[in-house]
Amino acid sequence: MPIPKTIVVPLDGSSFSERALPVAGALAERLDAGLVLVTAPWQQDPDDASDYLQQIATETPTRIVETIVDYDRVPIEAIADAARAGLDRVVCIATHGRGRFRWAVIGSVAEAVVSRSAEPVVLVGPRGSAESLRAPRRIVICVDRFPESHASIPHAIEWAKALHLDVEVALVIHPSDEEDEAYDYVLLGPLADRIAGEGVAANPVLLRNSYPAGALVDLAEALPAALLAMTTHTRTGLARFMIGSVTMGVLNSAPCPVLVTRPEDQSATELRQLAAALAGDRATAPREAANDELHRHR
Repeated sequence: MPIPKTIVVPLDGSSFSERALPVAGALAERLDAGLVLVTAPWQQDPDDASDYLQQIATETPTRIVETIVDYDRVPIEAIADAARAGLDRVVCIATHGRGRFRWAVIGSVAEAVVSRSAEPVVLVGPRGSAESLRAPRRIVICVDRFPESHASIPHAIEWAKALHLDVEVALVIHPSDEEDEAYDYVLLGPLADRIAGEGVAANPVLLRNSYPAGALVDLAEALPAALLAMTTHTRTGLARFMIGSVTMGVLNSAPCPVLVTRPEDQSATELRQLAAALAGDRATAPREAANDELHRHR
């Protein structure tokens, strides 16, 4: 994706949604980008919504490009339209909270944005701070043993270049994992080399922990990190989407924003498993089936 020159910030009238503003402002400053504030009153007084955005714009000087009050559509459609208005736009949205404009819990709106977006989305959790972006730091690219998790890498490389960040490529394995630890270094090494080949300093990091989200958050705090970059696998359920549990665990505790990418083809894992089974690879198919089941929680 092009490096964003416009950052779309969805707001619902709550202090929770406004947590995205300092992060978006810090990103805009470092990327020389503008801000677009968008809300959808959705059966509320449109004048109230317009006054609210104007007040926010007044309190957020110099970087505002425009404010959008979408009177006709539900929030996710309003956000999608604002994001599609330019090729160089990225959405920066806070998770959790409920605003006075009767949006659904904004965590659900954030999940819907990720599920629909072909480009990465910047998510700001309860502990996500703009301070992480105000000093030279690193971006942590979170991967696992599955190729689908690598979808975030090209985007993270471009962000690292634009923000002048070095990269840590992190993989978390369970302490009791029977796999040879060297296998994981073999996986991480080429990924780090690939990133370095793009002109970005990269360091492979192998972590042993039974709680992947906690290990990644601890790493982000220890470095410290400016951004975490992850690929998530949203799953459809009864009338809603669900971001993978590892990504949600990271979002809930990360001290920095999280750049979340959705793979273009979420069915690749299932197709690979089926192909192995049809080929009669009895040694591979059961193991992949078990690993894929774990992978669904990402």
